[in-house]
Amino acid sequence: MRYSIENIKGMHPGALIKHELIKMKMSQRQFAAKIGEHWQILNAVINQKRGISLTTALKIEREFGYDEGFLLIMQVYYDIEKDKQKDIGKSLSGIPDVRRILFWDTDFDKIDWAASRESVITRILERGSDAEKAEIARYYGVPVGSLKDYAFKSSYKYNGKQN
Repeated sequence: MRYSIENIKGMHPGALIKHELIKMKMSQRQFAAKIGEHWQILNAVINQKRGISLTTALKIEREFGYDEGFLLIMQVYYDIEKDKQKDIGKSLSGIPDVRRILFWDTDFDKIDWAASRESVITRILERGSDAEKAEIARYYGVPVGSLKDYAFKSSYKYNGKQN
């Protein structure tokens, strides 16, 4: 197996399948025909419109050389993460006390604080003050020291070096 489940927990299996197909330079239709699956089903999984079924997962795992059950485990972790997001949405109320200017590129009053948790935490970690970091940690119910664990894992940052 080329991927560790720890690194991709919460990711939809369709995103990984899409990544593999791009690397192979193969279309969804070609791959669907190769594994004996309807292209519409594969397309729906890749576009994260539906979860992956047992039979589809096994076919794809065989073709990609993954361990049996790998994609299903990914699907379960994705479903767990989605469920957690729903729970957060139910428990959050109000708006955190942070500067509106930190979210200059969006309508502050229309931010879905539950659904945008990773984006909000990432933005606060990048541009917020220590007080705003503490406020976001309080708002989401996480320790200030572990905010990084809830932010986007990979972000593109300018490192200041020129080639």
